[in-house]
Amino acid sequence: MNGSTWFCFRLTRWVILGAFASQASLSSAEIVFQDIEDVPLFRGFPYVFYSVDFNQDGTEDAVFRSSEAEFRVISTPTSEIAGLVSPPPNIGNNARPFHTGEMIESSLTDPWSWNSGESTLIACRDIGCLGFWGSNIDYVGVQFTIDGNTHYGWVEVEVPFIGVNGGYVRSFAYETEVGAPIIAGAIPEPSASVLILIGIGVAITFHRRRKRRNKALQ
Repeated sequence: MNGSTWFCFRLTRWVILGAFASQASLSSAEIVFQDIEDVPLFRGFPYVFYSVDFNQDGTEDAVFRSSEAEFRVISTPTSEIAGLVSPPPNIGNNARPFHTGEMIESSLTDPWSWNSGESTLIACRDIGCLGFWGSNIDYVGVQFTIDGNTHYGWVEVEVPFIGVNGGYVRSFAYETEVGAPIIAGAIPEPSASVLILIGIGVAITFHRRRKRRNKALQ
């Protein structure tokens, strides 16, 4: 076995070991991701709706609603939405925009909390706009239950324009492990078999290039 072949052998072995180690660390948890076509929700009359069912069990986990007056996300009897409770006299909630990489979990930092009812994404009138969304793509955090057990998920939402009470629902995902947090924007990791195939392909490509280079130097 020459030096080039030995290096490729070691590279492949490292990739395989790393793949199994990664798979072992993920064996107790799994993210289920739904990449849907962008669903437009813009100022319906009286309303336009889109319902999110994270685990496809026929139970709504969050409902997005657009009207002339506002763009909102609504909790269900088995869910709550991360946001900020508005002070009196405008009792209500404003949905928190989670940025990519932020943690969605049971304990939210003050002043954010888990809330039921309707949460405003953006609500624009002649006097201005309310809500934390506008010209951004971020994630709505959802805490919901499956068979009485708590799970966490995110919904990717784009509000492209300030002044327009609507936007797009682009994708959503949830963590299957009970009570486990989820990172906003996180999607499933590739399986060990996929990582192994990628590693073998890299090793073969490297070996062939090195072999051609050695021939050119002879």
